[in-house]
Amino acid sequence: VASSGIWGGRYFFFFFFEGCTRMWRGIVVKENTSALFANGGLSLFNTTIEDAWRGVELENYTVLITNRAEFYDNYTGIYTVEATGQNNIIHTEIKNTVFEDKGNMLPAYPGQPNYNLRFYAGIISNNVNAIVIGSLNASEINTFKNLRYGIRSHHSNLFIYNNEFIDTYWNGSSNGILIVPSGP
Repeated sequence: VASSGIWGGRYFFFFFFEGCTRMWRGIVVKENTSALFANGGLSLFNTTIEDAWRGVELENYTVLITNRAEFYDNYTGIYTVEATGQNNIIHTEIKNTVFEDKGNMLPAYPGQPNYNLRFYAGIISNNVNAIVIGSLNASEINTFKNLRYGIRSHHSNLFIYNNEFIDTYWNGSSNGILIVPSGP
């Protein structure tokens, strides 16, 4: 997604992105190293992303704002790329958003790197200085439902407010994990 504008660059209101017969790659927000890094981003309002390998993939110096967004039957909902030798600087406002496995995963697209019959993770954060997941407003709750991992964090600082994790028990085993941090 090439970017222009402020606090998001690309805005989607009442959009629906989905795969047809197979999963699709997802939306990639490209790195923006300009002085106004906030121009490099994506805003999703009342928008659904379904059947994607990575619903939204964020590179360094990008922005993601979600409000009343839905991520259904994706391999990963939101993914930040792994930084080499530095922390990613990414601005997020993820609120009032649903990450849910509805049990309808499409087959993988040709060459898809990872696949599972279950939504793997709502959010995977790699080397991010600060990622905000949730809102201080108790009516703007994020929901993680029936996922293998709600939030996986690798060497990132998380600020988590008003999130709910539902039905992590799946297929006769307790493979659902709410939040997994790793690294210093």
